[in-house]
Amino acid sequence: MPLVPTRQQLIVTEPLDGARADQPMIRIMDAAVYTRPCQGGLLWGVYEETPRLFDMESLGASFDIKDMPLDIDVLRSAALEVKDQLPILQTAKVREFRGGIPTMTADGHHILGPASGAAGFYFASGCNVAGLSISPTIGEALATWIIDGKPAVDLSPMSVMRFKDQPWSEPQLQREAAWQYRHFYGAV
Repeated sequence: MPLVPTRQQLIVTEPLDGARADQPMIRIMDAAVYTRPCQGGLLWGVYEETPRLFDMESLGASFDIKDMPLDIDVLRSAALEVKDQLPILQTAKVREFRGGIPTMTADGHHILGPASGAAGFYFASGCNVAGLSISPTIGEALATWIIDGKPAVDLSPMSVMRFKDQPWSEPQLQREAAWQYRHFYGAV
């Protein structure tokens, strides 16, 4: 499966004066930084230039996400880069610093649909850091496909078979996936 587990880190700040739940998400595209209101403060992160990539097999069966190595300097550097646009990130107190491991694909698109040669097995993978925002749609599309025998819309561009004729070397797959991660908001 052409997937690269990639570290995603974020900070949730302590409550801030003026932070309200009805405020929009902010994206600073050229710095790949995002922020949105969260529990009276801000949730913010960055799609870093050289993200940490993981070989999940090497982490072992007992690996727990809380054991993932984090690097707050990545976020401090990003906060400095956007100090003119988001000066609050320089002084806001950190309430929570956490990370996750989304899976990236070389082309930045999900892998959805039936597995070739494994009747009844379907993929819903390669979230490309959009898993939470798009999972309801993916769930509905796959449920329709499984129940009706075909998707309601053409999902063939997301088939795992698109990688069949592109035998990626592991270093090449990692380079492409890391590029997709950094450029989640598009190449700028």
